[in-house]
Amino acid sequence: AKVLQNTWAPIMKAYQGDEFSVPVQQLLQYSVSHSDNVACDLLFELVGGPAALHDYIQSMGIKETAVVANEAQMHADDQVQLSL
Repeated sequence: AKVLQNTWAPIMKAYQGDEFSVPVQQLLQYSVSHSDNVACDLLFELVGGPAALHDYIQSMGIKETAVVANEAQMHADDQVQLSL
């Protein structure tokens, strides 16, 4: 996975280099506990992207939550997070 630069990513202090392996448990911990953008994007990649996660959440009957973009998409267009 391509790691986005210039974003909040405390996980990158623990896992350095061009290639590294991170357990899903660590990705979840960094994403939730540290609001880590890279960890979140890696989790998105594991489940098929933001659209796939959005569809899954909607299929569970959770209509008040929308997942519309990953960090790279928000860096490219900060208005994308407001779309839906």
